[in-house]
Amino acid sequence: NFTLSTSVISYINIGYTSVSIPSLQNQTNLTRLYFHYNRNTSINSTMFIPGVNNISGYKFINCGKLDIIYGYNSSVSGYIPRFQGNKKLRQIDFRYMNRLTAGRPDKSTTPGDPDYKILYNDTFQDTILQYIYIIVNNVNFTGGLEPDCLQTITATLYYFYFISYGRCGGAFPNTSGLGNLRYCRAQYNGFTGQLPALGSSPNIYYIDLSTNEFTGDISYNG
Repeated sequence: NFTLSTSVISYINIGYTSVSIPSLQNQTNLTRLYFHYNRNTSINSTMFIPGVNNISGYKFINCGKLDIIYGYNSSVSGYIPRFQGNKKLRQIDFRYMNRLTAGRPDKSTTPGDPDYKILYNDTFQDTILQYIYIIVNNVNFTGGLEPDCLQTITATLYYFYFISYGRCGGAFPNTSGLGNLRYCRAQYNGFTGQLPALGSSPNIYYIDLSTNEFTGDISYNG
């Protein structure tokens, strides 16, 4: 375990190590955080401070310059946080972080509860996310996405990549107003209902919604 006794550090890389994820709350100069292929599996291998059972335990709260959180193929576990105070956050990469679960301390941490979701309507509200990469293979990565989870980043979202290996069901989130969306990759889930309407995304280039349970017609206006 380690902590920082300085607030001037802007770049942290603990990828390819077994070092635990430190609490970086209020690190106002931090811009980039990498923990890809990190193999720490202790109680500190989460994005929340152990024992803090509310969203104030988010380890990167109020990192106002944080631009990227890169956790590709790491052993980090626990919940996807509400990215509080990350007003410059542009990219998260949680691909193959297979110890992540749905839920959140202020919502529900019990699989099967109505409030046990993967992404909530306020998850991204303090960010300017352009790139969202989430691929998780975990039996507790269930519960669906809240309908307006993308609506706080309609002006910025460019690339949405989400795979739950059939465990995320329900309706696809509201895509209205996503004017900059270029890539929508959400294959291998369990989404049901109508296909998402991407008519308000004039720059859309690539769509993959295969291996879901959508119904209805495909409409296209070129």
